[in-house]
Amino acid sequence: MNLNHFNPSTREFTHSAPAISNPVKKGEFFPQAFATAEPLPELKANQIAIRNADDTEWLAVDDYRGTAWRTDTKEPITITELGPLTDGVTIIEPLAFSLWQSNSWKVDRTAELADSKSKAIKMVQAFATGCRQNIAGYADHYTTAGWADKARRAERVVAGGGTAADIKILTAEATRRNKNETPEELAELQCQKAEAYAEAEGVIDGLESNAVNQLNQVTDITAVQPLLGVLQATAETEFEALRHG
Repeated sequence: MNLNHFNPSTREFTHSAPAISNPVKKGEFFPQAFATAEPLPELKANQIAIRNADDTEWLAVDDYRGTAWRTDTKEPITITELGPLTDGVTIIEPLAFSLWQSNSWKVDRTAELADSKSKAIKMVQAFATGCRQNIAGYADHYTTAGWADKARRAERVVAGGGTAADIKILTAEATRRNKNETPEELAELQCQKAEAYAEAEGVIDGLESNAVNQLNQVTDITAVQPLLGVLQATAETEFEALRHG
């Protein structure tokens, strides 16, 4: 004969074990505290057996202890008490993009598409940023901040309208470059570099803008990754042309 044991504090069923037979009285068994030979009740999913306070019957009690989720916010909560679930709470883990409908999580296709497009656009923007850094030779902010002034100064000198200060600044740089350049030759070189850099920036900006625009127009999530692949391949080809142009 088996006995069904229960916790003395919570009165929850804990385990079944053979009863201890009485060696003196054949066919009889020693009584054990917090145990009964009464069979357990039929339990449904998420139920446990609880022995009632009078020790006269088993009760089938809902048991949802553990992690659950709010159906309105998908926020996880911890259930510590026995009993039925309260309204607006489920033990079904929500999907990445989902809404609670008809007692189950349904994928929110609009949110899923928006997230996929957002991630793809961030990848495009990161790629464009990397291209700009590469074109700039990974110069620091202080260096690039002075390029516009250098370009305007060089343009003035090449056009014959350079000031004494322009010539002085170019002379100081040319002297320290130690390449036997005149201020005018350095100005010409700086104009060429400024033009090439501006053209490269324009190409990168155009590619980025086009890619973002195309991704924003996608209405089918299955089209996002293929389009991103095409856009990146095109950008890489254009970028290589810029680097070797």
